[in-house]
Amino acid sequence: MTIQDPLKGLGQVLEPDERSQSFVGGLSAAHQELTEIRIDRSVPEDVQQLFETAKNVSLYSWFVYRFHQVAESVAFQALELGLSMRCEADRNFRTPKHRRSLRKYLAHALSARWIDIGDFTGLQQVATGRARMRKIVEAIADGVRTEPIRIQEPTEAEVEKALAELSSAKYIEQLMQAISNHRNELAHGSRMLAPRSRSVLRVVADLLNQLYPQ
Repeated sequence: MTIQDPLKGLGQVLEPDERSQSFVGGLSAAHQELTEIRIDRSVPEDVQQLFETAKNVSLYSWFVYRFHQVAESVAFQALELGLSMRCEADRNFRTPKHRRSLRKYLAHALSARWIDIGDFTGLQQVATGRARMRKIVEAIADGVRTEPIRIQEPTEAEVEKALAELSSAKYIEQLMQAISNHRNELAHGSRMLAPRSRSVLRVVADLLNQLYPQ
């Protein structure tokens, strides 16, 4: 058995992962996107610190592709910390300590109406990421290639289709379920490998900003 992506040699540390080079825009585009993903100063400092760590890890996925899922894991840590602090300060949150979890915190945030799909400032970007991921999946499904996969940016029609799906009434509940499932899969060891950390970070930022409005 050959382990994929072993520790790089010292001379290759700053060489981009060949899979990262398959995407339009390069490192500067990834950095610009991460720069635009911000959480408000009203969010607790410890949560902000975890989130900034997640952003840094996501940036370095340009060099180590598998850092995408590491960045997602750290972002979910920031989200759970933010949720726990908000929920435990709410007298209406009565879940016993031994049963508290990300899923329980998300459910309470929804029932308390702290989260609203209409307040997702990054919804357009999430839709673009969703459309882009579809193109990646379709390209991979085409079969084995001898050259790196070159992914073009999704068309306006493809983004509009994804945006319509995201704006549906059930999307927010589906999103909360997906976040919980995705975090649990990563936490328990996963073979998952997908370049979507920046899309996940944008969603987490929107959630944290809604939990702690300015």
